[in-house]
Amino acid sequence: MDESRRIVSDVESLLRERLVDPSEAVILVRTGEQTRTFEQELRRRQIPYELVGSRSFFDRREVKDVMAFLRVLVDPDDDLALARIANVPPRGLAGSAVQQARADAATAGHSLWRELLARRDSARLSPAARGGVDAVARLIALGESAPPAAPGQSRAAAVLRGLLDAAGYRGFLDKEYADDPAEAETRWACVEEVAAALDEHERARPGQHDLAAVIRGFLDDFVLQVEEQEDRFQDDRPKNNVLRLMTLHAAKGLEFDCVWMVGMEEGILPHHRSLGDGLQAVDEERRLCYVGVTRAKRRLMLSMCLTRTKWGKSKPCRPSRFLYELTGQAEKFSETPPDKPDKPEPPAARGRKRRR
Repeated sequence: MDESRRIVSDVESLLRERLVDPSEAVILVRTGEQTRTFEQELRRRQIPYELVGSRSFFDRREVKDVMAFLRVLVDPDDDLALARIANVPPRGLAGSAVQQARADAATAGHSLWRELLARRDSARLSPAARGGVDAVARLIALGESAPPAAPGQSRAAAVLRGLLDAAGYRGFLDKEYADDPAEAETRWACVEEVAAALDEHERARPGQHDLAAVIRGFLDDFVLQVEEQEDRFQDDRPKNNVLRLMTLHAAKGLEFDCVWMVGMEEGILPHHRSLGDGLQAVDEERRLCYVGVTRAKRRLMLSMCLTRTKWGKSKPCRPSRFLYELTGQAEKFSETPPDKPDKPEPPAARGRKRRR
């Protein structure tokens, strides 16, 4: 969050002072899930942008699934959310059974969840479907029986992880994208980004101890405001003169006056998948870094985080080896992480502007 605030503040200053046209500014990320905090901050500051080479974080299937799980957790009578995840992952509640129950619930004037419970209790569902209703009931119960969080951890993020583990959502993604493990990993990374956003929301409200209230507040901030502003945001966006937010892969062949390359950390750039695949894979990541650097015609900014939060736990980050190489300090980089990485030190910066 700090990285996105600093970068977008820098962007805003240059745009306000007319030092760069919006179409000549770009924020480059290595992976699609990195866009989440930047999209949030750009929207908060009402800076029109275009997302290139990646779907909007807020429109991704897995993000909407996790939001639906959270909505059902705090309000089982949310028909839209329940209909979305009733059989995700598959648990015997076929679409036809859910649709019929939803139609009958509307006629009777009560919720889909109440109708499913009534059908289960009166044996009007197949054995498999009754088992599915029981499975959903167990998921809902997780919110009611959630233990207090461990010191320094987010309770809400821990509950979300327990919920997704109980639902088998990670295995569901792995099976759905068995032919493309990298895609399954990318989608799970987006799920982790939702958990990070939930953790940020809870930490910003240390006096709020009601888990349901924390989750409802998060849903309001993270989902409802985005949905309410989406149409206005798109309508107000000047055509062809907007900031670009894109992946490094999508930036090939393009040039911009001002470039911000973010997430310059081991595990992001170079990506953690490449680190176990040998020197050739790391070399490909280095070429990708070179692509990003050479997109800048006048101004290049590189940024990294000292820590990132994953499932409510803060973890230190290591500066990318490419930062050392770019600043002529390659000999200072070590393949082996230090024993005590609590205070990672990036290489000393040597200039911020690049001209040609």
